Amino acid sequence: MQPAIEAHALTKRFRKLHTYRDLVLYPWRKADHLAVDQVSLEIARGELFGLLGQNGAGKTTLIKMLCTALIPSAGQAHVASYDVVRQARQVRERIGLVSGEERSFYWRLTGRQNLEFFAALYHVPGALARQRIDELLRRVGMADHGDRPFRTYSSGMRQKLAIARGLLNSPQVLFMDEPTRSLDPISAQAMRRFVAEYIIGELGCTVILATHSMAEAEELCDRLALIQSGRIVAQGTIAQLRQGLRYGTRCELRLRHMQPELPGSLRRLPGILDVAAARDEAGHLLALTLAEEGPVLAAVLREVVESGADIHQFVTRQVTLEEIYLHTLSQPPAPAEEVRA
Repeated sequence: MQPAIEAHALTKRFRKLHTYRDLVLYPWRKADHLAVDQVSLEIARGELFGLLGQNGAGKTTLIKMLCTALIPSAGQAHVASYDVVRQARQVRERIGLVSGEERSFYWRLTGRQNLEFFAALYHVPGALARQRIDELLRRVGMADHGDRPFRTYSSGMRQKLAIARGLLNSPQVLFMDEPTRSLDPISAQAMRRFVAEYIIGELGCTVILATHSMAEAEELCDRLALIQSGRIVAQGTIAQLRQGLRYGTRCELRLRHMQPELPGSLRRLPGILDVAAARDEAGHLLALTLAEEGPVLAAVLREVVESGADIHQFVTRQVTLEEIYLHTLSQPPAPAEEVRA
């Protein structure tokens, strides 16, 4: 099956603005800002793909190129099997965009009138548009507020209307740029459920989600790409990203009667990447980082018991997405061609 999105070496450069002094003294200097650097992606139909990165990492610029709002400086991309440059009109007919840009709405119109206007731009027939608008307002929890002027909406209500607008044309691919950033925790949780159950489950859309929320990405995304300085530094499922870190499990043991040589003995075991020891009033605490859980963990417990220590508390947990994110983005980016899905 043809992927919903294919991008190969997609690149975007912006000309840097110079001061008048630079223009007079150094008119020959030409400098570009590299916003997106040779990004390659393949996203399957029906997949929810997440983009994680700091502000200015290039997430929004990448989305704008895939939405045909920006022309790439280099590289190629296809969305819904159409080229984003040569077949931009066909791409726009098949995509939806949800962003937090409130200025794209008409503040004097009601929420419903705004949706009617955008439905007309998509050439949705009148009767079908009214039916679709009623359904979407109900789905996003705005059925009782659709006839109020947009200027009276709270930030959360404006974001909900933006999500409804993004679905007006029943898109094959939906781009969502920080869709829950203006929502309170309860509304954000409801919106995540709406994305999973309705947009993915019922509509079968392919969704590209740019977010800063680790919980949101971990809950929703099938795969993720971590972006740093315009370049994808890692991508895959959360399990694959853990493997890329060389460790996936952290283990904490609270011990009594621990021998001083035990931490050193544990460090020498195969599969032990790090051992940190501390002591407080309750006893000794060991924090271990394991390459894998099964046989390595068994060897750890055997070593602790044979040393004569008493295990008072024992906890294991997998590495969180936030830890993966912070660790990966703290490393210098690898060349683009070395990053693998």
